[in-house]
Amino acid sequence: MLVSQNAHVADVSAGVVTLAFTTPQLATTFRGGSHAQNVERALHETLGIDARVQTTVGPAGAADAPAPSGDAPASAGAARAAASWDAPAARPATPDAPSR
Repeated sequence: MLVSQNAHVADVSAGVVTLAFTTPQLATTFRGGSHAQNVERALHETLGIDARVQTTVGPAGAADAPAPSGDAPASAGAARAAASWDAPAARPATPDAPSR
């Protein structure tokens, strides 16, 4: 919950993801543990992105996230992901009932 409620992606470039935290204390807490390694692992396992995670302190709300650089796949774009959140999920195909 440290990241999800107190940070947002401030920048993605040259193999580095910068997370902006709401306070310096939260950024220090993040850097002091294994949090960065856990986020790096999650990025790799879920999106296939190999990136180093660093921190900064920034405003509470995330502005429009920057487009991913050459290291990130196009499907990881923030605008594309956000647009899909409001779209209804596709219904799976229903197989025909077996005949008797």
